[in-house]
This record gives sequence, C-alpha cells and structure tokens, in this order.
Amino acid sequence: MDIISIIKSLIFIFSLSCIREFFSQQFLPSEDDMKKISEYLKTTRKELNDKNASPMERKLALMSIPYLKYLDLSQIDFW
Repeated sequence: MDIISIIKSLIFIFSLSCIREFFSQQFLPSEDDMKKISEYLKTTRKELNDKNASPMERKLALMSIPYLKYLDLSQIDFW
C-alpha cells in the first residue's frame, strides 16, 4: 500500500467513527421522549385500534410522537 491509500483509509475510518458518534448521541431519546413513546404504545395506540380509527387518524396521532413519527403504521403494527 502506498501512503495515499493508508491516509485515505485512516480518513475513512475516522469519518465513520465521527458519524457513528454523532448519530449515537443524536438519537438517544430523552426521558420526556421515552414517556411520550410509552404512552403512545400503551394507551393511545390501543384506543385508536379499539375505535377502529382510520389510517389517517392513526398516522396523525403517530406524527406527534418523537422517533416513531418516522415509521409507517405497518412497522408499528408489526411490533
């Protein structure tokens, strides 16, 4: 390996670790976010299913929940 290849490899490895560190810190939910998520999963979702809410209504309820709003209803139902 020449020196350029080694430097490129080191930069690549360093950038991956920086990206990984950023995202691991960025996507850790706060305690308040965890309460919202658990409230949705335990009660709100059950209430919506019990009253046969439309998919649009279920998606609107999901949009107010941090982290879960990026998922599809089918992904939540799969859980």
